[in-house]
Amino acid sequence: MKYRRGDTVDATVRAVTGPPARPRAVVLELDDGRVLLSSPPLSPLQSRQVAELAAGRLGAPVHDPQYGDVRPLTVPLRAEVTVTGRPPAALFVRLRGD
Repeated sequence: MKYRRGDTVDATVRAVTGPPARPRAVVLELDDGRVLLSSPPLSPLQSRQVAELAAGRLGAPVHDPQYGDVRPLTVPLRAEVTVTGRPPAALFVRLRGD
């Protein structure tokens, strides 16, 4: 699939990295099945928003061979991301309310 810079796509937030109160990044699953880590790290505002919506939905920490220690979400969240580059990188834009 080809993405243009600036086009946003929906993704499912599957896990967060970093402390639950201040996540550094999110593990995203795109609708085509690819799994990416958001990059660059979340801004302070994004981190707060993710922490607030993920509160009560985080499972126990697990070690992911690709992304290190993550906290999976027991109930996934939807996010809007911009996918660019080769290999693809996912820039987190915002959480979706739906």
